[in-house]
Amino acid sequence: RWHIMETLIVALPGFFSVLCFMIICFYIFAVFGVALFGGIQLNGELSKFRNFQSFGNTLTTLYTISTAEGYADVLTACVQPPLCDEGAGDCGNWVAYVYFPVWVFWSTSFMLNLFITVLLDAFSWKGKMSAMEVDLQCFSEFQVHWLE
Repeated sequence: RWHIMETLIVALPGFFSVLCFMIICFYIFAVFGVALFGGIQLNGELSKFRNFQSFGNTLTTLYTISTAEGYADVLTACVQPPLCDEGAGDCGNWVAYVYFPVWVFWSTSFMLNLFITVLLDAFSWKGKMSAMEVDLQCFSEFQVHWLE
Protein backbone atom coordinates (compact mmCIF):
# COMPACT_ATOMS: atom_id res chain seq x y z
CA ARG A 1 0.00 0.00 0.00
CA TRP A 2 1.20 3.47 1.00
CA HIS A 3 3.69 2.42 3.69
CA ILE A 4 6.52 4.59 2.41
CA MET A 5 4.38 7.72 2.16
CA GLU A 6 2.86 7.09 5.60
CA THR A 7 6.36 6.64 7.03
CA LEU A 8 7.51 9.91 5.49
CA ILE A 9 4.46 11.70 6.91
CA VAL A 10 5.17 10.25 10.36
CA ALA A 11 8.83 11.35 10.02
CA LEU A 12 8.02 14.98 9.07
CA PRO A 13 8.19 16.39 12.63
CA GLY A 14 11.55 14.68 13.16
CA PHE A 15 12.84 15.99 9.83
CA PHE A 16 11.74 19.48 10.82
CA SER A 17 13.66 19.20 14.11
CA VAL A 18 16.79 18.02 12.34
CA LEU A 19 16.44 20.82 9.78
CA CYS A 20 16.14 23.43 12.56
CA PHE A 21 19.22 21.99 14.26
CA MET A 22 21.07 22.08 10.95
CA ILE A 23 20.12 25.73 10.33
CA ILE A 24 21.33 26.68 13.81
CA CYS A 25 24.66 24.94 13.21
CA PHE A 26 25.00 26.58 9.77
CA TYR A 27 24.39 29.94 11.43
CA ILE A 28 26.97 29.32 14.18
CA PHE A 29 29.63 28.14 11.74
CA ALA A 30 28.89 31.08 9.41
CA VAL A 31 29.33 33.59 12.23
CA PHE A 32 32.64 32.00 13.20
CA GLY A 33 33.68 31.85 9.52
CA VAL A 34 33.06 35.57 9.00
CA ALA A 35 34.90 36.39 12.23
CA LEU A 36 37.89 34.18 11.49
CA PHE A 37 38.29 34.43 7.72
CA GLY A 38 36.34 37.54 6.72
CA GLY A 39 39.45 39.63 6.18
CA ILE A 40 41.19 37.22 3.83
CA GLN A 41 41.72 38.67 0.37
CA LEU A 42 40.09 37.03 -2.62
CA ASN A 43 42.35 34.64 -4.49
CA GLY A 44 42.00 31.60 -6.72
CA GLU A 45 39.81 29.56 -4.40
CA LEU A 46 38.14 32.44 -2.59
CA SER A 47 36.23 34.16 -5.35
CA LYS A 48 33.52 36.80 -5.57
CA PHE A 49 30.78 34.40 -4.47
CA ARG A 50 32.80 31.82 -2.55
CA ASN A 51 34.37 33.65 0.37
CA PHE A 52 33.89 34.58 4.02
CA GLN A 53 33.52 38.34 3.62
CA SER A 54 29.74 38.42 4.14
CA PHE A 55 27.25 36.23 5.93
CA GLY A 56 25.46 35.16 2.73
CA ASN A 57 28.66 34.27 0.92
CA THR A 58 29.81 32.35 3.98
CA LEU A 59 26.61 30.30 3.97
CA THR A 60 27.11 29.55 0.28
CA THR A 61 30.72 28.57 0.88
CA LEU A 62 29.79 26.33 3.81
CA TYR A 63 27.09 24.65 1.74
CA THR A 64 29.60 24.02 -1.04
CA ILE A 65 32.16 22.66 1.40
CA SER A 66 29.53 20.44 3.04
CA THR A 67 29.39 18.49 -0.21
CA ALA A 68 33.21 18.13 0.10
CA GLU A 69 33.64 20.08 -3.15
CA GLY A 70 36.96 21.93 -3.08
CA TYR A 71 37.26 21.54 0.67
CA ALA A 72 41.05 21.16 0.68
CA ASP A 73 41.56 24.12 -1.66
CA VAL A 74 39.46 26.47 0.49
CA LEU A 75 41.29 25.22 3.59
CA THR A 76 44.64 26.00 1.99
CA ALA A 77 43.44 29.42 0.84
CA CYS A 78 42.25 30.26 4.35
CA VAL A 79 45.46 29.17 6.07
CA GLN A 80 47.98 30.92 3.84
CA PRO A 81 46.49 32.82 0.91
CA PRO A 82 48.89 33.85 -1.85
CA LEU A 83 50.16 37.43 -1.85
CA CYS A 84 48.88 38.24 1.61
CA ASP A 85 50.08 41.27 3.56
CA GLU A 86 50.65 40.75 7.31
CA GLY A 87 50.33 44.48 7.89
CA ALA A 88 46.92 44.65 6.22
CA GLY A 89 45.69 41.65 8.20
CA ASP A 90 44.44 39.78 5.17
CA CYS A 91 46.46 36.63 5.78
CA GLY A 92 44.93 33.37 6.87
CA ASN A 93 44.45 31.77 10.24
CA TRP A 94 45.74 28.44 11.54
CA VAL A 95 42.30 27.80 13.08
CA ALA A 96 41.24 26.71 9.58
CA TYR A 97 42.94 23.38 10.32
CA VAL A 98 40.30 22.79 13.00
CA TYR A 99 37.34 24.70 11.55
CA PHE A 100 37.09 22.99 8.16
CA PRO A 101 37.59 19.34 9.21
CA VAL A 102 35.02 19.77 11.98
CA TRP A 103 32.58 21.33 9.51
CA VAL A 104 33.10 18.65 6.86
CA PHE A 105 32.75 15.83 9.39
CA TRP A 106 29.65 17.37 10.91
CA SER A 107 27.93 18.18 7.64
CA THR A 108 28.70 14.97 5.76
CA SER A 109 28.58 12.30 8.45
CA PHE A 110 26.63 13.55 11.40
CA MET A 111 23.73 15.29 9.62
CA LEU A 112 23.19 12.48 7.12
CA ASN A 113 23.05 10.00 9.98
CA LEU A 114 20.51 12.16 11.82
CA PHE A 115 18.17 12.16 8.81
CA ILE A 116 18.55 8.40 8.38
CA THR A 117 17.93 7.83 12.10
CA VAL A 118 14.72 9.86 12.02
CA LEU A 119 13.51 7.95 8.96
CA LEU A 120 14.31 4.53 10.46
CA ASP A 121 12.67 5.49 13.75
CA ALA A 122 9.50 6.52 11.91
CA PHE A 123 9.57 3.31 9.87
CA SER A 124 9.95 1.25 13.04
CA TRP A 125 7.13 3.12 14.77
CA LYS A 126 4.88 2.72 11.73
CA GLY A 127 5.61 -1.01 11.69
CA LYS A 128 4.66 -1.36 15.35
CA MET A 129 1.46 0.60 14.80
CA SER A 130 0.44 -1.49 11.79
CA ALA A 131 0.97 -4.67 13.83
CA MET A 132 -1.51 -3.35 16.41
CA GLU A 133 -4.30 -2.58 13.95
CA VAL A 134 -7.75 -3.81 14.91
CA ASP A 135 -9.47 -5.96 12.32
CA LEU A 136 -12.96 -7.49 12.00
CA GLN A 137 -11.98 -10.66 13.86
CA CYS A 138 -10.93 -8.60 16.89
CA PHE A 139 -14.32 -6.87 16.89
CA SER A 140 -16.12 -10.22 16.68
CA GLU A 141 -14.15 -11.64 19.60
CA PHE A 142 -14.78 -8.52 21.62
CA GLN A 143 -18.50 -8.70 20.90
CA VAL A 144 -18.65 -12.35 21.98
CA HIS A 145 -16.81 -11.63 25.25
CA TRP A 146 -18.89 -8.52 25.90
CA LEU A 147 -22.14 -10.41 25.56
CA GLU A 148 -21.07 -13.10 28.04
